[in-house]
Amino acid sequence: MFDQNFNLSDSNVLDNIFQLPTLVVESGLGRSDLITPVVPKSLQGMDSDFVSNSVEEYQLGQENRWPSSQSLSSWSNDDDFLTGQSNFVSFSSSVDLASNTLATARAIAVGSSTNSYTDSVGSTDTNDYYCFSLANSGNFNLGLTGMTADADVQLLNSSGSVIASSLRGGSNPERITRQLSAGTYYIRVYCYTGNTNYNLAVSAAPLAPVDLAGNTLATARAITVGSSTTSYTDWVGSTDTNDYYRFTLANSGNFNLGLTGMTA
Repeated sequence: MFDQNFNLSDSNVLDNIFQLPTLVVESGLGRSDLITPVVPKSLQGMDSDFVSNSVEEYQLGQENRWPSSQSLSSWSNDDDFLTGQSNFVSFSSSVDLASNTLATARAIAVGSSTNSYTDSVGSTDTNDYYCFSLANSGNFNLGLTGMTADADVQLLNSSGSVIASSLRGGSNPERITRQLSAGTYYIRVYCYTGNTNYNLAVSAAPLAPVDLAGNTLATARAITVGSSTTSYTDWVGSTDTNDYYRFTLANSGNFNLGLTGMTA
């Protein structure tokens, strides 16, 4: 994010209906660029009836980092339409980090801890798309904050269909909370009105596995034990410290038990 300071000045080339201005851009990167009109006399709104101290939209040649148009205040002085160094405006601009289509969506990480991403949307960058994948099911949380205009957000599945939205008005924060299965998903941030920066925060807490076995002798899970091997899968941890099973044998036998597949 950096400020761009614009000085509007008289080119002192023509002296008929109006002077052709040049736009000197001084960026926070310590460089200056000179931007001239695409076609001479093609600046929008400039004619002999233009009112001093008013604001018009000037169409400029597009240069790598600068937008193709910007609202500027203008002053007139006698027969010179613009006078040197008579006007100053500034605005903030940011590099577009997120892509504008599903096919080119920006890949982001979504895990148990919150990750944040900052970008902007507006009239010249209406959509920002993000892509993420979950290896396991999880409780997904999304927050969109820091807006100064109205931006909304959608959650899409791997096919690009909308599965959840947050459409609050104005600059109010947006939020989506949803349980997601393992797979690939997309996020679309888009402007409803105006231009705004935003902060996108995302996380997905893993879901606890379903506890199939009982936690006490009284609630032990009934299983079958016979001449062929039967397997049962479950889990234990800090929130489920015990799993109990019960079985009945009709006759005496050699009992075999194996416990495998642990990660802790």
